[in-house]
Amino acid sequence: MAVIVYRYVSFRRRSMPLIPVGIKGPLHWGRVRAYVDSGAAYSVFDDSVARLIGIDWRAGRAMVATTGTGAVLRFFLHPVTLQMRRVRVRPEVGFSAELRIGFNVLGLDVFEQFNQVTFDSLNRCLTCTR
Repeated sequence: MAVIVYRYVSFRRRSMPLIPVGIKGPLHWGRVRAYVDSGAAYSVFDDSVARLIGIDWRAGRAMVATTGTGAVLRFFLHPVTLQMRRVRVRPEVGFSAELRIGFNVLGLDVFEQFNQVTFDSLNRCLTCTR
């Protein structure tokens, strides 16, 4: 059983579950930060991440989602490898030029591959068990 614990980090004067993630495309590995969002059905990364790892982001399967603010977000799904510490998962994630919120988003498509994900706001940490 793998247990991963991440401390929340300060972002725009708020404590958030923003974690480092390795992401591998067909050409390269990249290292990015992503916000763990239990309300997001899909993980979506900025289009600059796709370019970093060698993905033609517009060549993926086109999707549309409505954000928590009611905005429509267009993105394109691609299979990638994500690494969180020693754990690797292989989801399809989205890439979008419209994200522009200051961070990438990890959604349920990634975290449903774990047995348990716990947000501990009091202690400001996120625990993932696989």
